[in-house]
Amino acid sequence: TCQTSHAPQINNKHNFLNTFSYNGSSAAPTTNTSTNIGVVSFDTGTNTNGIYGNNYGGSTTPLILGSCNYTFRCIFRIPTLADATNSFFIILGFSDVFRGVASTTDNTVNGIYLYYDQTSSTFRYITKNNSTTTNTNSNLTVVAGVFYSLIINVNKSANSISFSINNSTNSVVTTNIPSGATRPTSINVSIAKSAGIVSRSLHLDYVQLSYDLT
Repeated sequence: TCQTSHAPQINNKHNFLNTFSYNGSSAAPTTNTSTNIGVVSFDTGTNTNGIYGNNYGGSTTPLILGSCNYTFRCIFRIPTLADATNSFFIILGFSDVFRGVASTTDNTVNGIYLYYDQTSSTFRYITKNNSTTTNTNSNLTVVAGVFYSLIINVNKSANSISFSINNSTNSVVTTNIPSGATRPTSINVSIAKSAGIVSRSLHLDYVQLSYDLT
């Protein structure tokens, strides 16, 4: 079993994740809690299309699913929810997108991730294989300012994905899972603005990727 983990870093100080940003976005430490220490805020800035996030591999997609068991873990919170005036979307999990340029929509081609935007009051679980999508409702209402613990498990054959929030598995997905060398992906934790002039944020406490080669 191999793993790499960290509290999110600023200015690419950790080799695991590469920082990307666009149009005035930034990251900075933010208020900790008694159980969440080392929290970093990814901020969109006041431009309508600010983007900030981390991914694994920069503009490359180094992860090939279907060869071992992968587990992605993340602890996060959304301080202020998205709305029609100040809209944004959040991706947490596996995604092949490198957001070094403006993108006001999710243009992931191959991915497995939690997704949130202003069009739904609940988290959604997305699997995408060559842009063909399965969109699964978590039925978990998003609450502003609350920390959530997300776990995404990809089995060795990459034909079953389990999504868990706060240690409770609430969805298993078996369709549109990217796998093999022709459908590589990466890790992505990001927030991207799509409308409005008020900065919005994603708070990250912890990110981990582990994989079992046996």
